[in-house]
Amino acid sequence: MGNAPQVQLSYDCSGDGSWNRGETSRYFATDPVAGWEHYTERAALISATGAACDLKNGTVQAKVWNALGNAPSTLGTGDLSERSTSPTSDRHGCSV
Repeated sequence: MGNAPQVQLSYDCSGDGSWNRGETSRYFATDPVAGWEHYTERAALISATGAACDLKNGTVQAKVWNALGNAPSTLGTGDLSERSTSPTSDRHGCSV
């Protein structure tokens, strides 16, 4: 059995410290086979609050957790040069 990571993105559009938009995608069921799997924009949103906006000196916060499964998940961004391993079910945030 694999994990099921889930992602929540929060947007502070102008950098004033308030979150203007939030998006939570449904979980992405993975398999237990070694190697990378890709969680992309094809993962359907299950909730969204606030209006979409242009980022002008803003911040995007990503929270990733395992909705199902109890093994660590490794998160890579972009070209996979930056990776973060998340414990089992705690939500971990990072600004990107």
